[in-house]
Amino acid sequence: MQGLYKKMDVLRPRLLSNTTMTRFHSDEYIDFLKCVTPDNMSDHKEKLQRFGLGEANPIFDGLFEYCQLYTSGSIAGAQRLNSKMCNTAINWSGGMHNAKASEASGFGYVNDCVLSILGEYLRLCVSASSSALTHIIENLQSFSRITTECSTLILTFITVMRWKMHFTVTKGL
Repeated sequence: MQGLYKKMDVLRPRLLSNTTMTRFHSDEYIDFLKCVTPDNMSDHKEKLQRFGLGEANPIFDGLFEYCQLYTSGSIAGAQRLNSKMCNTAINWSGGMHNAKASEASGFGYVNDCVLSILGEYLRLCVSASSSALTHIIENLQSFSRITTECSTLILTFITVMRWKMHFTVTKGL
């Protein structure tokens, strides 16, 4: 191969556990993504509607594995950036900032952006009190109620800050 590929390190991240994905998303939503397939989706019409799955966010074979892969890549990229192992990380499949805590949106099933930020922020805050961590998690979950434009701006700002400890996430925008 020629070009840019020769100048890049290709990272093959370890797949995420369900526990990591449920730091932001509900257990029920992640469990449903694991079990729903094109073959059984007609048996789950109520849950498909509740979780925003269907035409705009289709069910396809390997859906959960797809979510695991792109989210694992984003989290691994955030870890490499934060540990200064690289100065740029690109996940061509990532950036699914539209996904909500219990609902797919805008072809985003799992919000890899929030999970990447949350994972690195929690790693930096290991000495913080549990009430502070609860507050952080609640604020990040409020991203699911922010418009796409606002969440993109906030996530970009946080990314630019390189996950330093001095940023504020405002509830109720």
